[in-house]
Amino acid sequence: MPKLSKVQQRLRTPADERKPNVSFTPKAGTVAAGRDVPENNFWDVAEQFYQTAIAAVGKTHGQLGDYLNQIVNDDKLYERIKDNNGLLENIQLLTRDIVEHLDRLNTIHSKHADRTGGTKSPDDHALVIQIHGLYADAQQIYEANMMPTVTHIFEQIGVAEQALELERQSAQAKAKEQATDTSVVTDVQPKEAAAS
Repeated sequence: MPKLSKVQQRLRTPADERKPNVSFTPKAGTVAAGRDVPENNFWDVAEQFYQTAIAAVGKTHGQLGDYLNQIVNDDKLYERIKDNNGLLENIQLLTRDIVEHLDRLNTIHSKHADRTGGTKSPDDHALVIQIHGLYADAQQIYEANMMPTVTHIFEQIGVAEQALELERQSAQAKAKEQATDTSVVTDVQPKEAAAS
């Protein structure tokens, strides 16, 4: 009979005979010590991410809203925007996207609003991983959908602001030139020195 390799010998040996005779005492707080998952604060991290995202959207939306109101109410600047209707459509699109983003964040939050601390079971752990994935997806959607719209709005406004600034600088230069122009004729008559 041909000699068997070690791998073949292991395969022919019953499983009970192959088990190593090793034992260990698990540390407290580890999976093997009776918990299904290691100690963590994953629910608190998810809540913190939600609160940070909501605050950031609120701050950005508020500041952007104030700025856009100033632009729309500044007749001189608004007149210089080449595509007023396009600007208004972009503002409406951005507003709709922000509302959808807030709804998305609130929907994700509703899945863990009542949880704090860490995960307690493998199912709990899998859920928190899924929720963090949903938050990551929401962030990608925010960056892919809203940031280009914000950039386009600022580009439209930026061109108008540059045109207005050039006009202002031109008017200042013209006023300065007229103030120093000696060829300007006035109706002021010089007084002759009185003879003493």
